[in-house]
Amino acid sequence: MTEVLTVNAGSSTIRLDLFDCSEAPSLNRVSHVVHVGSDKRTPGQLLKLFLQSAGNRPPNLIAHRVVHGGPCRSGNRRIDAAVEAKIAEAAHLAPLHNPMALEWVRACRAQFGADTPQIACFDTAEFAEIPAIAREYPLPAALRQRWRLRRYG
Repeated sequence: MTEVLTVNAGSSTIRLDLFDCSEAPSLNRVSHVVHVGSDKRTPGQLLKLFLQSAGNRPPNLIAHRVVHGGPCRSGNRRIDAAVEAKIAEAAHLAPLHNPMALEWVRACRAQFGADTPQIACFDTAEFAEIPAIAREYPLPAALRQRWRLRRYG
């Protein structure tokens, strides 16, 4: 069985989906949405409860939606220490999302170990290579460069 866990940590909800990808093209899925504001459990506790409801099937791969990858994230990346640091660096650009995504990355690592691959799927990846005319604000170049100002979408 090939199990893929998707983690979508939003500002007010967390959506967890576990896909059984061994029977393509139809995917079997277990899904759970938690409203974070009303639930005081930690990501680790919520993850354990979700896995119990999904039959305690450990994932072979974990994919995390990460809102902002900053200027260096032009595509999906396997999460290692460097990628984790870049997500943290971009937290000021998505303060309600990136810190929550990092909490879930760490909870998944604690639950499944460092050998289970985790992938960051950046919302900003789609806009990483937009033309300069769409990317740049109409400000002096020195100001844009100093403050690293650009559009991401």
